[in-house]
Amino acid sequence: MDIFNLTNAFGLIIVILGFVLTIVGGKYVNVMQQVKELMQAVKSGYDEKGPGGKELTAKEKQLIFKEVLDICKALLAIRFKWFRRIKT
Repeated sequence: MDIFNLTNAFGLIIVILGFVLTIVGGKYVNVMQQVKELMQAVKSGYDEKGPGGKELTAKEKQLIFKEVLDICKALLAIRFKWFRRIKT
């Protein structure tokens, strides 16, 4: 089906993270910085002047997934202090 593709998955991830982070945004500055980096990665990935044009290259997809993992790490670091020491 055309509904379930990578573009829609990225969009859903961004919408969910945006909703959650809007609710708790004032308290968690590190998470908000990671979301900003994710938005910049997505924007540069879909930039028409980029290497793949409007399509995402494998390197751009990898960068976006890394940013999503950084957001998850920042969220876990809020709850678990020992998690802050883990490098990604």
